Amino acid sequence: MLKIVLLVKTVVPIVSTVKVDEKTGSLVREGVPTTLNPWDYAAIELALELRRSYGGHITAISMAPPFAKEVLEDIIGMGVDDAILVSDRAFAGSDTLATSYVLAETIRKVVKEFDIVITGQEAADSVTSHVPAQVAAFLNVPYIYYVTNVKHCNVVDKVIKLERFVEDEGRAEEFEVDLPVVISVYRRQTYLPISVLRKISARLEGKVKIVSNKELQLDPSKIGLAGSPTRVSKIENFKIASKSTQFLDFKTPDEAARWILDLIRKYAQTGKP
Repeated sequence: MLKIVLLVKTVVPIVSTVKVDEKTGSLVREGVPTTLNPWDYAAIELALELRRSYGGHITAISMAPPFAKEVLEDIIGMGVDDAILVSDRAFAGSDTLATSYVLAETIRKVVKEFDIVITGQEAADSVTSHVPAQVAAFLNVPYIYYVTNVKHCNVVDKVIKLERFVEDEGRAEEFEVDLPVVISVYRRQTYLPISVLRKISARLEGKVKIVSNKELQLDPSKIGLAGSPTRVSKIENFKIASKSTQFLDFKTPDEAARWILDLIRKYAQTGKP
């Protein structure tokens, strides 16, 4: 039976609603609408496929403020067995390194035993892809990214064969690696159903466990702002200047081409159109 850990994240769905704390450079999450990171759906789907094929148990983990509990309940509604919400004011302001440390320690201290840690390709609100690699480093296990398919998994011998897509080269690669392992799933279209009955049942049964630093007992110097080496030196708001629209009517294509060339020459000479 596979012990699967699924790392998920809540993100701000609309760019215009993103708020940044000017003093810390961190995203402001309180009072801002959030949703499940879109790339995490592929990770959830792969986790469910693995459990369906090889048996096992799926635990979803997210480090977020308390309101993320509903997102985890939705994920349980999709078929995940249970979830852990890692939430504490002490974690506020964590960059990817501090976040990865907290997640890895949660796996080590709360989940304890695992075979596969599955994540999405990246988070839509930061797009760094740092966390899965750093979690693997903290757990001292292999990491395979851009996974598209699990070719085979030997649960007894603890060996898995994975296929990944090498995006910059446009080709596929196969890896056979010993478990445990951390993998990130290449983005893909998913069609995950949300069962309303499962979602209601999850809320009644209390399948989302809240974990704080009281349970984890992590060194304050390694979490939150204190444990985050990333520093935002400056934040600026850019306003896009309004542009006027001009409609031109040319008799021939040559006339239009000459007008464009004249405009280019004028810009090259003066720097203004």
